Amino acid sequence: MVQNILGAIGCALNGISGIILASTFGFAAFPSAIIFLVGGIGMLLFGQVSPLLLQTELVVLAGSFGRNRQERLAICMFAGIITAILGATGAIGSVVAFIGDDILYGIMAGVGIMLTSVSIKMVKDNFKLGSISMAAGIITYLLTSNIIYTTVAAIAIPGVIWNIVHREEVKTAPPADFSLEQFKLNRFRFHPSMIRGILAITTLLLGGIISGAAINASLAGSTADFNAVTVYAGLATALSPLFGGAPAGVVVVGTASAPDPLLSGIILMVVMAAAMLTKLAPRLKRVLPTECVAGLLFVLGAFVIFPDNAAASLQMSPLIGGTTMLIAAMVDPFVGMCAGVLMRYILMLV
Repeated sequence: MVQNILGAIGCALNGISGIILASTFGFAAFPSAIIFLVGGIGMLLFGQVSPLLLQTELVVLAGSFGRNRQERLAICMFAGIITAILGATGAIGSVVAFIGDDILYGIMAGVGIMLTSVSIKMVKDNFKLGSISMAAGIITYLLTSNIIYTTVAAIAIPGVIWNIVHREEVKTAPPADFSLEQFKLNRFRFHPSMIRGILAITTLLLGGIISGAAINASLAGSTADFNAVTVYAGLATALSPLFGGAPAGVVVVGTASAPDPLLSGIILMVVMAAAMLTKLAPRLKRVLPTECVAGLLFVLGAFVIFPDNAAASLQMSPLIGGTTMLIAAMVDPFVGMCAGVLMRYILMLV
């Protein structure tokens, strides 16, 4: 039991860093509790070992779309609805078969490049703080190969240093902003300019579900039901933004390696829901500048996501994989997927 609890608490650190990052794009923490309530219920009902967390690459991508906060929320909500429908109808298998592993891996590799680019921009914006976070994250990961330790080091070390150096500013800083931290039903209007964002978020969400659920099930010695995971991940991503919260994602988590992966995952959902309902993120954001996550984003993008996905994609098809990952990184995952599919048909005609 102790190992199940420790595994959940360790993964919660990574989850809390995700909500701090999401808050910089206007996603509120309090309504994001819906993600973890839906995730816990979904895991229990379907017997799946894949919890929901705020997938870093999904949050960064979601924050790059929309002309304002309302459009970003609407884009995520519509993407969640589409995803849930694909899972409920059992169409996810057809989608995966159509895309192909070479393109799917290429999309994930492109997102790795995107995260690396965002981390470098953070360093440019705040060189001292970003560099400390980058150094702490890289060194910790190279020494431990543990993403949880890396998360703590990359965020805590620059955060502590910043608070010591700027202790007077911290004392006089305005109180945390809780204006968005409420369950408030948002009214959305669809605009054609949102279509690209909806498709991009849906594509990345599905990619994370497929890869994350497969790996988690493998670690737990069980079988992933992709349709079931897609249903509860889609519902969470549709409901959370409806009230101002962030989109949900499926990531590889340590709870899958716990003695009881299902119990540990549900404990993780309970801990995360409690952290959101107590409005922990706005309080932490007050003393943790955004650039504190630069090192985590770099490690995730350059060391964790890009290498394996790029290698797998290029090994299967260098031209299709290379085209997909570069376009996905430069534009967005959906356009990258379309470019990969187009390249496949061109090669078939040649």
